[in-house]
Amino acid sequence: MTTEAKRLLPLQERYAGQRILLTGATGMLGKSVLEKILRDLPSVEKVYLLVRPRRSVDAIERVDWEIIRSPVFDRLRSQWQSHFHARMSSKVEAVAGDLALKHLGLDDAAYEKLAGEVTMIINCGATCSFREEFDRALQVNALGARRILKLAQDAGNVPLVHVSTAYVYETTYELSPERVIPLGHTLRTLKGGLAAEFSLDEEIDQMLARCAALRAATFLERPDHSPGENGRAVPVIVQTRGRSRRNLSNRAAIEYGTEVAIEHGWRDAYQFSKSLAEQLLARDRGSVPLSIVRPSIIEGTIAEPVPGWFDKIRMFHPIAIEYGHGNLREFAGYADTKLDLVPCDLVTNLTLASAPPDDPTHFEVYQIATAQRNPVTFGDMSTFVREAYKRGGGELAPPNWKDRRFKWTPPRVFSGRLERARRLLKLLRRLLSWLGLKGPARRAAVRLRGLSRLKEFVDVYGFYVERSPEFDTDNSGALLKALAPVDSDRFSWDIDVIAWRDYVVNAWLPGLVKVAGDPRASAQRPPADTRSARGQTAERTSDERRQVSA
Repeated sequence: MTTEAKRLLPLQERYAGQRILLTGATGMLGKSVLEKILRDLPSVEKVYLLVRPRRSVDAIERVDWEIIRSPVFDRLRSQWQSHFHARMSSKVEAVAGDLALKHLGLDDAAYEKLAGEVTMIINCGATCSFREEFDRALQVNALGARRILKLAQDAGNVPLVHVSTAYVYETTYELSPERVIPLGHTLRTLKGGLAAEFSLDEEIDQMLARCAALRAATFLERPDHSPGENGRAVPVIVQTRGRSRRNLSNRAAIEYGTEVAIEHGWRDAYQFSKSLAEQLLARDRGSVPLSIVRPSIIEGTIAEPVPGWFDKIRMFHPIAIEYGHGNLREFAGYADTKLDLVPCDLVTNLTLASAPPDDPTHFEVYQIATAQRNPVTFGDMSTFVREAYKRGGGELAPPNWKDRRFKWTPPRVFSGRLERARRLLKLLRRLLSWLGLKGPARRAAVRLRGLSRLKEFVDVYGFYVERSPEFDTDNSGALLKALAPVDSDRFSWDIDVIAWRDYVVNAWLPGLVKVAGDPRASAQRPPADTRSARGQTAERTSDERRQVSA
């Protein structure tokens, strides 16, 4: 049978008897992929979930608390009723592992067992924070992808689907293509027409070494005093000193990652590390059939399993939530800038449909994005969000919500105002402290921290509010047309069907408000009484620092 004929097989047949390793299942896309497999691909034999244990929570507990109990499975819970847990147990198996470790953190026996069982791999695992420690981003996103590829090879060159991001290959004046950046190039050398001088392995080793050196230097140079609330130096106790050193060490690795990413032409370490992963996979894949899926910004579902499902608040979501609370009426950006959003369930459908045939020559890149064919702007989004709050009444907005137009301000103007406000607030806090007014001084300090977080938010997401590249989607469009008729509805990712006003008003914002107040969305760990307070604190810090998802 030809490769093209295999691609047209109904997905139920394509996935029949497959034993799939799925990474990133604790993230939004990974959860959605797992739910779709269980609901619409019952011919799949088994799904192995590679899940990283935490200090006081093992992989099985994480699967239970962060995945199985997620609201995304409510539809299956309703369908399967009393059989839900039995069916989940028969189909899903947790594997304790870590993308950042050799052999995925498995011992030799466990690794060989896994390699002998899996027949397909879907790699949704990544650290998706734009402000991630660079050494971790390299280990998880870049080298983690290579470790997954090695498993695919050791398993007998089984098909591999790797989820990347459309922003790895951003161009300025043309559609960003569905191909991997040529080996030896960076965005800087490619755009500048310069020679291919980037030695992939050598550069990654050097960047990891630089991170290690920065961390070591930070620990050596940490002072024994830190500024107190009133700006005066106060002694640092031993426990606090250790935590401060770790924070400074992490910050140094974060800043270095941003610096080196910009130097090579990317906007942040996330884009850079995901591009490195693609180059490693393209170079080293050998006979592994490979599909790379590149979504733009993944958002709440449009239809499945329910409209408006999110797993957590991220990226631009706080703007909409704070506007609804009356705390934010203006932000940096341009109303006519396109915002490239893609509902999660459409990305899920493409991810599953892109599973390569058993053909060692197969290597394709599929992008899914909306800005070029079905765009929505920041101005559109703020208008629709305002309309949703007005329509939703008390179900969405607080009782005291006031209808006010949201304003987009040029980033430089907004940042300038923000910086002036921060300076004035710093002076006010010092004055209040000098006068001995502790209560007002503390409130000023809280407001100052809020402005500092807002400034960091502008810095991190400034690229996305100023302009949006547009992405070629010809490959994914051709694949969509090649779907078997039986799959054309259930597995469609046709972005032309998105009606943005209806999506934002009736799905996106209601779902966002729900997840902001749904305790299950933040139920990332077993009850407190099963673990020590010290373990809770350590894990909470880790959760805030690392957003590991697709």
